Amino acid sequence: MTATTEKCELYKEPASKRTCGGCGVLINERFLLKALDRYWHEDCLKCSCCECRLGEVGSTLYTKANLILCKRDYLRLFGTRGFCSVCCKTIPAFEMVMRARDNVYHLECFSCQRCNQRFCVGDKFYLFNNRILCVDDYEEMMSYRNMDHGSRYIV
Repeated sequence: MTATTEKCELYKEPASKRTCGGCGVLINERFLLKALDRYWHEDCLKCSCCECRLGEVGSTLYTKANLILCKRDYLRLFGTRGFCSVCCKTIPAFEMVMRARDNVYHLECFSCQRCNQRFCVGDKFYLFNNRILCVDDYEEMMSYRNMDHGSRYIV
């Protein structure tokens, strides 16, 4: 579940509602945070994993399995981006990926599937039968296919 944090000024809230959802102590600071229908000291609303102050990270927080999490830790623990089209392993949502048409790849898996040449930004590649190929391997494969195809018609 996602929730938002909202910074409120203390004087606008009745004293009975100014108890911190984290430590249970009355909030006397000028500002307080409101999240998950409770009020929080700015120091008390923290990610359960990395303990970053959620009021400083942004206005969104995530809750799952009784944890309050920042976006990065939520995605690390519970999110996936899908499966790599080469190795078929899951890709965590926070990981950088390469895409070609509907396929998604780990960065280390995005290479020619014939010669294992790694691609750099701007390199040309071909996606043929859902296989990534470098220009040389694609052209070699196409020339063999044309030779095989042409030999069938020799009388």
